[in-house]
Amino acid sequence: LLSDGRWRSASEIADELRLPSVPHASQLLHNYREQRLVRSRKAKGRWRMYQISEKGIDRLRRLG
Repeated sequence: LLSDGRWRSASEIADELRLPSVPHASQLLHNYREQRLVRSRKAKGRWRMYQISEKGIDRLRRLG
């Protein structure tokens, strides 16, 4: 979903992937951010936006 390079919110990602909840998506994204597979930036209020990182793109290429 993030491979197109667009910034997305945890809510958008949860909806698109049909995850059980937005907090679930947020936790997954937090883990990926710690692994430097995605990067994040603050958006409005408490919201964060996520985008795949170079390391994430490299990982996809190796898996793909």
